[in-house]
Amino acid sequence: MLNDPSSILEPILVDTRQAATMLGIAPRTVDKYRHLGAIPSVLIGTARRYRVADLMAWIDAGCPTNPPEPQTERGDT
Repeated sequence: MLNDPSSILEPILVDTRQAATMLGIAPRTVDKYRHLGAIPSVLIGTARRYRVADLMAWIDAGCPTNPPEPQTERGDT
């Protein structure tokens, strides 16, 4: 059924404008946080995209503006 709302798929990737709308911030702010390493993104050709799951994880983490600390393997000193 084409009119069945449950058949509509949620996007996996969004562009900068869509990410900004989802987050309630300006597209330039999304770009700023991407440059800071706070919000991860992917390039598909020349198109910059954001994983919706990454945006949700960023929100769940309290919207930090610093990049996440690199993970080290156990036994590293």
